[in-house]
Amino acid sequence: MAGTKSFHTPVGVVASAMCADPITDVTWSTGRATSNSPAGGFLVCPDGRQVVGGGASASGREAALISSKPGFKSEGARSDGWWAQAGSVYEPLTADVYVTCASR
Repeated sequence: MAGTKSFHTPVGVVASAMCADPITDVTWSTGRATSNSPAGGFLVCPDGRQVVGGGASASGREAALISSKPGFKSEGARSDGWWAQAGSVYEPLTADVYVTCASR
């Protein structure tokens, strides 16, 4: 797999996927934060639902995704959800956060 960075210079990209049996009653939510560096946030699952996946992307001049990970109520988060943060030397930048939730 390949990608590009500034001035169309090719770079290597590593990607992975996890596969599982279908989960019934899945919902998908998205959120966007556009601000000065850093940008991002915590996108929560609706009450009574648990996080089963998520992700994030960053856009803007030389934007970099710093963190993209689940947050669990059982580990101290206010609710199940997905956390992401992005940064850049240049501003503004945009962080898109995605969360997939299912019934408990």
